[in-house]
Amino acid sequence: NGASFGGGLLISPASRPDDGALELVLIGPLGRLRMLGAFSRLRSGSHVTMRGIRVLVLLDPIQIARESGPLLLEADGENLTATSELTVELIPARLLLCN
Repeated sequence: NGASFGGGLLISPASRPDDGALELVLIGPLGRLRMLGAFSRLRSGSHVTMRGIRVLVLLDPIQIARESGPLLLEADGENLTATSELTVELIPARLLLCN
């Protein structure tokens, strides 16, 4: 639930790991030109204001399901596979960050 990935690409600029919320970034169908435009705006995080891109702030668990076949996921740079359903839930104080 961090704001960036890939060395500083701000996929979800308002995300904070300690705020108790999950920001879900939804990128709808974009044409090639708009996709390139969105990608070029990832460093500043301004892509979230583009038409076709939405950010939902979730406080409750979310279930992601697929009618058939596995779910292909990416989490923190790792490619993962789930069966047909995945529940994402924030659990307060489960991750200890130290400096």
